Amino acid sequence: MKNEVFETARQEADRVLGFYGLKIIRHKDGQAPEHFAIANRHLGLKRLHEGTHWAGRSGAIGGWKQAARDLPGAHETVLRFHGANSKCTAIPLSLGEA
Repeated sequence: MKNEVFETARQEADRVLGFYGLKIIRHKDGQAPEHFAIANRHLGLKRLHEGTHWAGRSGAIGGWKQAARDLPGAHETVLRFHGANSKCTAIPLSLGEA
């Protein structure tokens, strides 16, 4: 049985991350997640990066896409962010362990 307190916190964290075009890729069978995803195009990411060197030109994808793709083990995939499918980059969470 899942701990409801932690499950509620996980769902809220997933909701907030999704608002910014970010996502923890979770296994349906409950195994520990292995990847974190960043949407290629997302209004939340665009707003987050406004005024920085990561912001893209009008109509262009921001610099975060290529930076994410350069990470070891990163790959392109398609995931759902707030109800819409979007191309994104999956980044291994194991990179944070180094």
